[in-house]
Amino acid sequence: MTLDTDDELLALLASALLAAEPVPQSVRVAARAAFTWRSIDEELAALVADSWERPSVGVRTVDQDERELTFRAPAAEVELLVTGGDSARVVGQVTAPGPGMAKIEHADGSAEVVPIDVLGRFALPLLSPGPVRVVLDLPGASLATSWFLV
Repeated sequence: MTLDTDDELLALLASALLAAEPVPQSVRVAARAAFTWRSIDEELAALVADSWERPSVGVRTVDQDERELTFRAPAAEVELLVTGGDSARVVGQVTAPGPGMAKIEHADGSAEVVPIDVLGRFALPLLSPGPVRVVLDLPGASLATSWFLV
């Protein structure tokens, strides 16, 4: 197939784009959330342990309604227990104890904020399933986990 003019090339490209399936809205929302610049100053805590990735041993199976996650950054380590079902929530512990604020952010921009107690503990209700991250405002530091699915 030879294309003699730019118009023929543009028509061919347009037909190819129209034939492709549209990007799902949930993917668009997650992509926008991943590239926001409003959190550029936060230190990113990387996922270092996930109970869903552990191999099953013996006859016991992995509980899909509970998930243990550990995130690590130079300033602190964050351990999360994510429980599912009707009373879905996130319970966390920060290794750098002290008062602060914890926020769970969803890809659609919704968020819930709760205090962190003097021992570094907090509990966050989940707003809806999907990609989330936890943002911690600690004395002298702001820390965010990488995005994970609930």
